[in-house]
Amino acid sequence: MKRLFSIAALLFLGQFISTNLVEGSIYSDVNSVIKSNPDFDRNGIVDYIDYAIWANSWLWHGEAGENVADLDLSGLVDFNDLEIFSTEWLYQKDSVAIIIDANTFVSLQSEIERLKTDIENDLGVHVYIIADNWKDIESIKTVLEEKYNNNTLIGTILIGDIPTAHFEYQNSGDMPSDWYFQDFSDNFFDTDNDGKFEREFYIAETDVTMRDIWTGRLKPPLDRLEGIEMLRNYLDRNHKYRIGDFEYAEKMLYYGSVAINQNGISEEDYFNLINQINEYTGFYESISDVNAFYETSLESQKQIYLSQLSGSFDFAFINIHGSATSQWLGGSTYVYNDEIKKAQPGALFSVLASCSNGDFTQQNYFAGWYLFSGNSLVVMGNTIPTMLVGADSAEFLKDYIPLGLGVDFGSMYQNDRSFMVNHIFGDPTLTMRKKTAGELPHLVIDKTNLEFADTIRGTKTTKYISFENSGTETLKVKFVKGPYSINGRWEQLGYWDVFYYKHPETGSTFRDFEVSAGQTKNITFVFYPREDAPDGKYSMTMLFQTNDPEMPYLEFKLVGNAI
Repeated sequence: MKRLFSIAALLFLGQFISTNLVEGSIYSDVNSVIKSNPDFDRNGIVDYIDYAIWANSWLWHGEAGENVADLDLSGLVDFNDLEIFSTEWLYQKDSVAIIIDANTFVSLQSEIERLKTDIENDLGVHVYIIADNWKDIESIKTVLEEKYNNNTLIGTILIGDIPTAHFEYQNSGDMPSDWYFQDFSDNFFDTDNDGKFEREFYIAETDVTMRDIWTGRLKPPLDRLEGIEMLRNYLDRNHKYRIGDFEYAEKMLYYGSVAINQNGISEEDYFNLINQINEYTGFYESISDVNAFYETSLESQKQIYLSQLSGSFDFAFINIHGSATSQWLGGSTYVYNDEIKKAQPGALFSVLASCSNGDFTQQNYFAGWYLFSGNSLVVMGNTIPTMLVGADSAEFLKDYIPLGLGVDFGSMYQNDRSFMVNHIFGDPTLTMRKKTAGELPHLVIDKTNLEFADTIRGTKTTKYISFENSGTETLKVKFVKGPYSINGRWEQLGYWDVFYYKHPETGSTFRDFEVSAGQTKNITFVFYPREDAPDGKYSMTMLFQTNDPEMPYLEFKLVGNAI
């Protein structure tokens, strides 16, 4: 009875609206809407406007598929279609915003609209194209925040001439960062009015400063017509990849210049590291799928590196000292932009673990040439000097594991362990591999929030979360990070594990664990404010990865009061 009442009420509402709504632009595009999709005006939500469009065709007869209101494709708009519509009532899709400067949009309108359609089809989201002559970061932030609050925004692609925020780096200097666009839950301070947000407020990532959305930049290293053609070529390649006309080999290129040239790693240790790559990523069937080389001559290294770049790879990891416009192997041996242009990088996804290669505020920035010179689609790079020097371990590569499950680059980037300086260039809505199917683990958890009782400093309070694996394969759970805050701010305590969890078998803290198919494990979480720590509200967001493609990330919110 309740369902019949809701349908009858919707029908009455639709009849009222359809007789009172002035026909206009919302009707102009309905015939292009995919059949059986009741979001007729394509604004990301099924609401009264869509219902007015539907009700306007009540009891229509004709050929199946000729009328968008014929949701069941029967050739008649009737109560069956109304029932389909009612199941989608007020359903709101996630959304992605394409922020683009007006001049670039005019030049590439058809390509941008094609990109919008591709993203909507691939991710099942609504895409907004927002073109303007953007002059300041505040106007962009206002648009993104409104979409985040009202249209479930998950990310934005910044195309062309889009300004960025600047932060003080180590209390001096300049650090360009799109973190300002990614974080809606924090305050940003420029107390000295120098146009840069004070770095001291962002010494470390906290559960407050974690990304709320991902961002990606499509900014060519050259301006004007050359830049437009670079974008056009990129967008054409992007579309071909999406429809299966452009493929990348499931192989990896690895080059650890810093480990070889500055840290002096031995050849044996270097290839022992290479042998661990599949253990930490799960991307490849054999070590033969990883192209790596060891050479002591700097010039020989450079030539091998450049010759390898044009190969077809789905992943390239390059750890090498760098600047905004070059890479430095050692001595007087550099790799410059024109050499990258000639090499034409061929990897789908490249990680440049280098200082400043991603400083997109500089003309001819290095990551830009990496993205636009050859066949690349996604590049990650840093805008300033970074602390990853050497990478003499493969452990950090587990940040990329979800890509093998079919996770898009934006979701991976939003949940990795990088902070303010790391940026993604290209289209974050792309994926490296198709979504995993077949025999899989399936995770069921009983809660994602833990509120601990008031805890006297120097004592511990415990809670439990149940991890059930109802699938057919072993569930693997890997800890990623646990940023915290005390009274909303980061505190330098000399330790960070104010909350921690215990391995279910060993009791060790912050260790990866497994749950066999058909089993359940209760994981102990602990709140432990040390005796000399401040009192007040403690909070942590604890992030995990799993090999369940339906739940590749787990995010637990932990809160407790120290007294």
